[in-house]
Amino acid sequence: MDADGRTLLRVVPTSRVVETLATGATPTDVTVGAGGVWVANGRRLRSAQFVGPVATAIARLDPATGTERGTASLPQGGGALSNLVDNHVTTSADAVWAIAPNFRVARLDAVTGRPTATTNAVPAAVIAAGRAGVWVAGVDGSVARL
Repeated sequence: MDADGRTLLRVVPTSRVVETLATGATPTDVTVGAGGVWVANGRRLRSAQFVGPVATAIARLDPATGTERGTASLPQGGGALSNLVDNHVTTSADAVWAIAPNFRVARLDAVTGRPTATTNAVPAAVIAAGRAGVWVAGVDGSVARL
């Protein structure tokens, strides 16, 4: 991931060739699963906690071609905005999960890429998914299973 160049790098395993994929925005995080490559794209927001891009949208890239297949905006309203970027997007079998700038977790449908639900169970800082479910660690030290 190259935020300054607005690109992702993909290594083709059979040839070890490195391909550069333009994202059209500043990538802040990336995950693979649920039928796609999912990129958190960011931009600078005036009210963010720190200087730097804030993930405001999730783009779906086709894993075979690297072309963008859609994008969805993340909720931004209400209070403080975080631009922490590590571990802010993950996938489960049928969904993409992303932490929005307002610390809410958004669930996106893996087929359409559209948000289907949001939750503020904890003020989310980190998200991960695995066989045991989707887990969120909060900025306040709390942990929740979604």
